[in-house]
Amino acid sequence: MANPTIGHIDCPICKTEGEIRRYATGTRKLYWYCQCGQIRPTSYEGQKFINENARFIGENGQPLRAVKPVNETKPVNDVKDKGLLGWFLSDDDEVTA
Repeated sequence: MANPTIGHIDCPICKTEGEIRRYATGTRKLYWYCQCGQIRPTSYEGQKFINENARFIGENGQPLRAVKPVNETKPVNDVKDKGLLGWFLSDDDEVTA
């Protein structure tokens, strides 16, 4: 038995309307089903795409607000490890123990 449809999304691949569903396991992750088949973007950015482009529906058919993914952390790209060579060549005066 298929998981219940909780919303709709326009598939960027086949350009048809897909049905948004939630994984059957205990996770809150979302996926959609369309003519392409099951599209299951599990990364933070994939789940963000679904939440930003979904039209969620309630039990009475009324639109709902987007569900914020839980237990997902946005990757931090602005902090980069300098490595050993970068540490030697850096002009930081900070001394660490």
